[in-house]
Amino acid sequence: MNPIILNNISFEPDTDKIADKLHIAKDSDDYADFIRLLESVGEVAKPKALYMPLIIEQRGSDFVVLDGRKMSSGVMSESLMGVQRLFVFVSTCGEEIEALSKTVTDILHSWWMERIKEQVLACASAYLKQHLVADMGLSKIASIHPGALPDWPLSEQAELFALLGDTQQMLGVSLSGSMLMDPAKSLSGFMFEATGE
Repeated sequence: MNPIILNNISFEPDTDKIADKLHIAKDSDDYADFIRLLESVGEVAKPKALYMPLIIEQRGSDFVVLDGRKMSSGVMSESLMGVQRLFVFVSTCGEEIEALSKTVTDILHSWWMERIKEQVLACASAYLKQHLVADMGLSKIASIHPGALPDWPLSEQAELFALLGDTQQMLGVSLSGSMLMDPAKSLSGFMFEATGE
């Protein structure tokens, strides 16, 4: 099965919420600059995600096999106990906003931009979860991510990306030799139906 691409995600920022998170008061000298920056983001931001459903073909105490590829982690294997189907995914803020952020030279505005990109990534991830609930029949979603578990290091990103194929062409997300994603405000891992309470 080919990955399913979700690229019609709209970013509709909650201006007050973001300003509050960035500690920018409406009566401050910075507020007008913040609004201009957020408007420029709104013009280009295209959050995206892709995913592919997979069946766990084999499992052990410290690994699972997906589409013939062995993913090694005891914590991951334990997290997937009772799970047969999962969704390998990548979500991203998008290369469009990443390109825009590189044109911002003011240090404070660059910091704002990084926080805004986090909001755009959160938008993509939330849309993916909603899609899996609506279209794939999941009711309660759990997720795990390489590099976030004690024994599932970032080096496992290589196997995860190999499952999906050419993510650069499909999504605009590439993987560096050090297993970091570009754009950096991207997220990868497995989503699955949460079991238990």
